[in-house]
Amino acid sequence: MSYAKYVRKVYKTYLRERPQNVQDLLEKYGDSIITKIDICRTPLSRIAELATRIGSLGKLDELRQQGLYDKLFHLNMNVHLEDGTVIGLEKNQRPAIKIGGFPKSDDTACESVDGLYITLNDLIEKGEQKALKKGNKNFWRYTYKDNCQKFINDMITANYIHHLSKFIMQDIEEILKNETIKKLSKYFIDGATLVGAEI
Repeated sequence: MSYAKYVRKVYKTYLRERPQNVQDLLEKYGDSIITKIDICRTPLSRIAELATRIGSLGKLDELRQQGLYDKLFHLNMNVHLEDGTVIGLEKNQRPAIKIGGFPKSDDTACESVDGLYITLNDLIEKGEQKALKKGNKNFWRYTYKDNCQKFINDMITANYIHHLSKFIMQDIEEILKNETIKKLSKYFIDGATLVGAEI
């Protein structure tokens, strides 16, 4: 095995492990009861426009013509704990955590579920276990099909919250089949995660 292949293998293995920031979060808040979850999505239009300005394939008009451009969103969730703490969770190249939660912009749409009495450990660990049972080793690692939508949906549905799946997944299967979306997404993933991303 060449050195480059060895480095890639080690890097991919590292990205599939639970990140230290998540482990630290669970050690501090894992047993806390969740009372409410806000799931929010923001259109990626500004990111796509920026990409075309710097020469990333020039596919903006094609996306608009196909009617898929405005269907692309980034999702995150704000998890409210019983002590009043709000924890923002999202998946970019790796999971990101924001104590205090993520702010909402004018074009952000949210759905909420309350009356929950599950712990933060339940939310995250059951989502991880569900992904592994399905043979998905990329729960913690961003790939084109293992994105922010699936990350959140796995955690939500693993805890028997199914009515938000339609909002979360937003016709992602249709979008995944679009070649323009694949190429544009690959541009971002390759640029952000170097040797660690897969399409």
